[in-house]
Amino acid sequence: MNTPTNDPIVAEVRAARDKHAAQFGYDLTEIFRDLRERQQSSGRKYVRYAPRPPVATTTTSSMQQCYRVILRILPITATAESLADRRIDREFAGPTES
Repeated sequence: MNTPTNDPIVAEVRAARDKHAAQFGYDLTEIFRDLRERQQSSGRKYVRYAPRPPVATTTTSSMQQCYRVILRILPITATAESLADRRIDREFAGPTES
């Protein structure tokens, strides 16, 4: 079985890619410009899909979530600091479920 490292087709594609990149001194801007020119001169119709809608995220960051978990795991005594930490924890928690 041929693995990707010794597959002759993969080797041929890599050699063609390297030859093309070498023509432009491996400058990505120039390589990209050449590919765009080739697309436009090919006469083919290229389709661009609309951008995906943004994914809804919660207002609580992962750092805030970690902080809340730590506060729940560590034993907290009723000191002024611990009460302040609990207040901060409630603020990070966001809306509560009813």
